[in-house]
Amino acid sequence: PKQLVNLKLLSHEVREGMNELPLKKNDFEISSMEILPMSDHLLLHIHGGGFIATSTTTHEVYLKPWALGLEIPIVSIDYSLAPESPYPRAIEECFYAYAWVLKNANKLGWNGKTLLLAGDSAGGNLVTIVTMKSIEVGLRKPDAIICFYTPFLLGYR
Repeated sequence: PKQLVNLKLLSHEVREGMNELPLKKNDFEISSMEILPMSDHLLLHIHGGGFIATSTTTHEVYLKPWALGLEIPIVSIDYSLAPESPYPRAIEECFYAYAWVLKNANKLGWNGKTLLLAGDSAGGNLVTIVTMKSIEVGLRKPDAIICFYTPFLLGYR
């Protein structure tokens, strides 16, 4: 059987609902155990790496400061890499994770108001594909997408 999609929740605050997930205390870099209300915003991150390298852990170097500075929860998707998991596995896993986040917002300390998607390189491609698939199947669209150094060829008429 295929392994489930791995997600990492990064937050500098404990928010309502987060206690429903099997999290360990060291999953959070927090200064207080005060439980804050749910956040209006959530960032869903998809890492780059040419579909063959890196992980949520390698991208924590900027995700942890984002979680601190933005004061919002960040969910980072650790999708399966090629060549062991060939196309379209990464797309399937990222879209599944997107749908799961929408359905389980309350467990992530998020009230469901604003959903942001961000990804770099291959992650930017996956952010775009997840957005297109959500439109195609009638799921909620993200409120914004941020694609860093994503190899797109755009044309205007």
